[in-house]
Amino acid sequence: MDPADVAVTVGLRQACWLLFEAIAVRDGGPATVAVEQPAPAYPAVAARQVGWRIEALPVDDHGALVGRLARPTGPRCALVFAEGNHPLGTVLSAARRRELLSWSDRTGGYVVDVCSERDGIGTGLPLPALYGGDRVAVVGVLGDALVPHGLSYLVMPRVLGPVIAGLAGHDDAHVDSTTQAAFTRLLRDGTLARRGARVARVYARRREELRAVGCALPRPARLLVGSRGPFATIRLPRQVVQPVTTQLAALGVRAAPLAGLYQVDPEAAPAGLVLDVGQLADKKVCRAVRTFESVLTYPG
Repeated sequence: MDPADVAVTVGLRQACWLLFEAIAVRDGGPATVAVEQPAPAYPAVAARQVGWRIEALPVDDHGALVGRLARPTGPRCALVFAEGNHPLGTVLSAARRRELLSWSDRTGGYVVDVCSERDGIGTGLPLPALYGGDRVAVVGVLGDALVPHGLSYLVMPRVLGPVIAGLAGHDDAHVDSTTQAAFTRLLRDGTLARRGARVARVYARRREELRAVGCALPRPARLLVGSRGPFATIRLPRQVVQPVTTQLAALGVRAAPLAGLYQVDPEAAPAGLVLDVGQLADKKVCRAVRTFESVLTYPG
């Protein structure tokens, strides 16, 4: 990878904005982007800032349903979370990675691969990276407590490099030079790499603990724990989402509605909650699961 192909950005929203704006400038104006769903809000926010149309790209147990891109009036760009959907944790399979790159080669479509998880280590054999195609970009964060808030990176396709260079500074967000210098030192002396390995081991243990206790949850609840990242998703009957949220808050456990991550197609949002288990002590993980059990067993 050539360092000239890498840019430092202020958050993932800015990285996506730079890409969407550069594609519009180079290729004749805004078009349509397919955004993997569920996902945080920033890809949709960035696309709307540039005037792009947005469509949802659903996921299943093998990642984004990239086969839906192949149609005559398909999108010009596809944004995916190949290394782990946020918050489901599902990883894009090798077959779908090949299918996605084939779509890009065949149509000239752009691929944006977002690496938003706080650890890059999951289970299973390594899968082939998407980066390397002529029109593939990678945006991401290192996402650790030691990382300055909002500091992200963008690995850009060479065809967009000159355009993105011309757009630099057009967005008002910035990270001061002192913060960037301190972060660079942590990278060089290996502090971030060592801490990242420790955090990844903690998250892996949390995921295993959740899987062990979550299998006892009564139906129709379903606990979804991916192979990467600190998040767990629990699908719940719609009528118990608020009671569970209230009881978890009383325990000091914050839970976000799963519906909030369906920004592109809210009608497709299932009922459920998202937990950031990476920030929970072991006792709180168990208490959270017991709360699910009690509300589901005695819904009144």
